[in-house]
Amino acid sequence: MDPGSYLVHTLVDDAEWLPLELAPPSGPRVDPHDPHWIAMHEALADEAARMEVPFRIPNHVPHSRKAMELALHAAEKGRFPQVHAALFRAHFVDGLDLERIDHLVRIAAAAELEEAEVRTILGVDRFRPEIEAIRERLRGEGIRGVPTIRRDGSTLEGFRSADDLKIFLEDG
Repeated sequence: MDPGSYLVHTLVDDAEWLPLELAPPSGPRVDPHDPHWIAMHEALADEAARMEVPFRIPNHVPHSRKAMELALHAAEKGRFPQVHAALFRAHFVDGLDLERIDHLVRIAAAAELEEAEVRTILGVDRFRPEIEAIRERLRGEGIRGVPTIRRDGSTLEGFRSADDLKIFLEDG
């Protein structure tokens, strides 16, 4: 539920998106009142306004594993783009808590995924091993934060502005 990833998502259509779980459910929760977290969100809210992208600073930072599980399930069913966009919209526009299974099931249903199947998959942590394996692989490749964009052997970690991202993508 990274605001920089949301803004990258609004700018980049053709990309392979991988989940990088930085705060697993077994670890501490991100404090939405932490001054660093607030400053980052305020800076990105300003950039979102400049980009004319709807954005509200969330007052809750959910663990993102269940949302990632839904996204991986959607990818298997050919519905990833719809679910990915809906997850960002739900969190950064609608202010929904994406740890809540009922919210995730509604997002899935709107993307034409089978509600009962989604509820079951989320209930049994079907994609937990895959999410953990992706995290370990990406960390092994030196990736420590989100968003991280790789293109033609170059890496851009973090999101500062739409202009910086465009320059990176053009220069490769």
